[in-house]
Amino acid sequence: FGSTAFLAWHAYEAAEKEYQVALDFDPNNPYYHSRFGLHYQRRGMSDKAREHFNRVMELNGQDPVAQQNLKELKPL
Repeated sequence: FGSTAFLAWHAYEAAEKEYQVALDFDPNNPYYHSRFGLHYQRRGMSDKAREHFNRVMELNGQDPVAQQNLKELKPL
């Protein structure tokens, strides 16, 4: 890793841990699922992002932001 790549990787790892702590505390919070989904979307991890955006939809009905994020993901 170059130093910039290492810092970026470390930031993603730290963010992922924080999102998981939040979900462990409140697993039915649509905001936390939305943030985790965005995190995975930015990393190109469409399957995991889709899981979290779908969970937002289950918890929060027809959430327009989650709907848009699902549309932007790569097709299955």
